[in-house]
Amino acid sequence: MEITDTLLGILNILLLFGVAFVNGFTDAPTSITSVVVTKTLSLKKACILCGVLNLSGLAIVSAISTEIADEIGKIGEIHGNQRGACAVLLTVVLFGTVTWRFGMMSSESIALISALSAVSLFYNGCTDTRELWLILLFLIVSCLISFFLAYFISRLFPKNSANYSLPLVLGCCLSSFIHGAQDGLKLTGLAILLFDSADSYPLSKPVIIVAVGSAILIGTLFSGERIIRSIGEKAVKLNTRSAFFSDIASFLSLFLCTLLSIPVSTGNARATSILGAGLGNGERINKKVAIELIATSIATIPVCFVLCYSLCFLLEMI
Repeated sequence: MEITDTLLGILNILLLFGVAFVNGFTDAPTSITSVVVTKTLSLKKACILCGVLNLSGLAIVSAISTEIADEIGKIGEIHGNQRGACAVLLTVVLFGTVTWRFGMMSSESIALISALSAVSLFYNGCTDTRELWLILLFLIVSCLISFFLAYFISRLFPKNSANYSLPLVLGCCLSSFIHGAQDGLKLTGLAILLFDSADSYPLSKPVIIVAVGSAILIGTLFSGERIIRSIGEKAVKLNTRSAFFSDIASFLSLFLCTLLSIPVSTGNARATSILGAGLGNGERINKKVAIELIATSIATIPVCFVLCYSLCFLLEMI
């Protein structure tokens, strides 16, 4: 049993960075969608910029507060529970990889929240439903704010021939920074839960931050282009104007949630802001892609819950 737990502990560390890697090619690409599809920056340059700003966002915000990471721990208790942690991490990796394979953007945040709830139910017989529904509510609210804010900004500002390329790079930096602050802290929260003693966490904090940031960067470089094209070209056609407004709208929405220490889906907020900005700019939205995005987000909750619960059952047989 001791050997099994040790092996599971090693596997969980690898899976933790596996989750960051998956986040890199499913979620993080939404931060650089605007600059890539408008050809403001090449994919490689955008990925490097994204990686640096993601790391900066995670490092700076985690130095100020870890409340977002703490909120993750309240949903499902996997502190020192190697099998439960393994089930959660495997769920997020498997679901993210499958959705990416079919060109669909998935939210690791929703998958993580659903999986943690399943672990709590499996091992404790209950889950903190109030905390769960509160987080899911703010997740929806953040998407609505991003969509309507992007839409109204695009409608209010006059259309002209001005080139928004330089402001768009700034928008990309802000989007990447806030992505690192939000998603990076969630992964940091998972890292805390994987340690038997919370006191040991601060000693490993710099290593975890650099490793998580690097894994996200490698994941985006590896195959982030598929999601970028799906959201920024297939869903709606962006120009530098609408792209910049989408970045600003989602940043403001996510910044507000970060100030309130509420974990939300950065990818979904970015995607909805892109749709809102495109619509406000008079572009036609691809309803099939938009419906697919909504359907995937909704399906993530029951699918990841059942998958994680099943994995808990299987892992307990080891």
